[in-house]
Amino acid sequence: LLATRNTNITNLVHNTSGATRALGVSDNNEEDSYWYTQLYRKFERQRDGLTAFTKTASDDATTDSCAGSNCYMYSAENISIPSGYTCNVPTLFISEKDIYIEPNTESGSGLSGCIFLAKNNIYVGAGKYLSNTKINYDYLEGFFIADNQIVFSLVDQTRVLRDGIEVYGGLVAMGSNITDGSSAISIQRNMRLFNQTNPTLVVTYDNIYANLSYIFFGTSVQLYKQEVGFKTSD
Repeated sequence: LLATRNTNITNLVHNTSGATRALGVSDNNEEDSYWYTQLYRKFERQRDGLTAFTKTASDDATTDSCAGSNCYMYSAENISIPSGYTCNVPTLFISEKDIYIEPNTESGSGLSGCIFLAKNNIYVGAGKYLSNTKINYDYLEGFFIADNQIVFSLVDQTRVLRDGIEVYGGLVAMGSNITDGSSAISIQRNMRLFNQTNPTLVVTYDNIYANLSYIFFGTSVQLYKQEVGFKTSD
């Protein structure tokens, strides 16, 4: 098995085998909804050991509507996560459409946090305006997976100083159905003249979400690592 991000493989570490011929080529990244379908199928295998819940408009945390230790919410429609929401137990949100999130969101203590899985897009809204006298950052904790795009919407357009956005967890967007040439992770926010000194988006990876993925997707699941590409963890 040979894998590459490029069209050709030019140098092999062990090249004594001579010439190589590809008998079949598969690029799963080009298949619409492949990764959503793959993760959802693995979630179905774990489903019996999880607690289903439906978030209500008044909820501030997962445990407001879920009494279990590992919770999930599945919806065929859009899901909205309000500002101030806390994922205080391992939680999975799955939408067959879009997920809308308003900063700030946080995880609880210990092994807790949210994984968000959308078949289409994840949209990140404005949150509360913070940059009155200096640039500040809205804050999201969680691991965000969109089969199409993760969109950081343009916010604070009338303000001299605009909020940035910090994500503590991780972002994966597959770009499976982009029609306008934009990026899979679409950063529409900008800091205007402060773009030169202040990043619009700051992402810090948190390994706790690899542990949470075992709960919801089992012990053989496609995980993304920037250094090595896609990797199967057994």
